[in-house]
Amino acid sequence: MTAQFAITTDKANSTDMPRGMSTTLSGYIVAALQKIFPDDTVKSYADLIGVSLTSANKQIHRQRNFTADDIAELLRTDHGFEILTAIMADAKPKWWVLVSSFMEVRDAQRLQAEARARIRRAVRGALDADADLTAAIARADTLSDADFYRPHADALRSMAGLPNSSLASTTKGRK
Repeated sequence: MTAQFAITTDKANSTDMPRGMSTTLSGYIVAALQKIFPDDTVKSYADLIGVSLTSANKQIHRQRNFTADDIAELLRTDHGFEILTAIMADAKPKWWVLVSSFMEVRDAQRLQAEARARIRRAVRGALDADADLTAAIARADTLSDADFYRPHADALRSMAGLPNSSLASTTKGRK
């Protein structure tokens, strides 16, 4: 047999609670679930912990309280810390201050790691673009180098029967 929770708090002005939502434990959990799953909260919650849609619907619409087993299942998911944060509401025991501070540091480190990865990708892209540009400039320099290009141009001109020079030829010995 599982315990039913309908614990009320004296923190009616909690900043995490939507307007008009009661400050019961179930209210805090429903508010957290609606933040996590804004689209189709009932189905997402049912899928998350493996309860029927009927049961999930009654819990989300506050016709049935969450059982201790349901809360434990929620806490064991990837969204567990968000659920625990909602349950703790404005409570500030020493252990919670320490845990929430640790989680904030962990989140900051995760964001920092993501930023580093984005910077690495951007730098890698810039270096690749620089290498491509350098290669294109080298090819253009090669084609514009008269000493390199002249034998090829002369060969093409002789095959076409054109003179090797674009200037008119002068005849020697004319007076």
